[in-house]
Amino acid sequence: MELSASEEAPSRQQRRATQWRIDEVRRRLDAWASAGSHAPDEQPDDEWDCLLGPVVALLAHHRKPDEIAARISAELRDHYGLEPGGDDVGFASELRVLWDADVKARR
Repeated sequence: MELSASEEAPSRQQRRATQWRIDEVRRRLDAWASAGSHAPDEQPDDEWDCLLGPVVALLAHHRKPDEIAARISAELRDHYGLEPGGDDVGFASELRVLWDADVKARR
């Protein structure tokens, strides 16, 4: 069975581009979430990785910043016991712009 063009596996370049976006979202999540926590110097490097998958999925599925922010806030509250204290929607908007700009630039 032959795959159509839309079903073909992503190229190496596409995989690298996606990995760059994921790494950049991870870096920004780490910086943003650590800034609002009590002891950022004592956290492991992967402290916020549980946020990464859901946030990347929302970005990849073109969800709006308020939906992304709600997920981040819920995770901080439910998983970490932290009350979101920053501008969650503003941060989610930054991620949305980053993701969309990179996708557009690579087309």
